[in-house]
Amino acid sequence: MSMITESALFKACVEAPRSYYKVSDLNLDKIKEPQDAATLPEEEITSRKAVKLYHMAWSGITKSLKSICVVR
Repeated sequence: MSMITESALFKACVEAPRSYYKVSDLNLDKIKEPQDAATLPEEEITSRKAVKLYHMAWSGITKSLKSICVVR
C-alpha cells in the first residue's frame, strides 16, 4: 500500500479541486469577519470567509489523519 503525504494530498486538492457546492450554499455565520470588512464588498467578504473555512477544515482533517495513521 502506498502512502500519500500531506503535501501531496494538498497539492492534488489545489490543482484539481472537486466541489459540488456554491460558496453561497455554505453556512459562514460562525466564521469571523475579516479585519477590513468595513471596506470590502460583500462578495469579497464571503470569499475570504469561505477560504478561512476551507483552511480550518483542512487543518482538522490533516490533524485527524496524523493521529490515525502511523508513519513507519
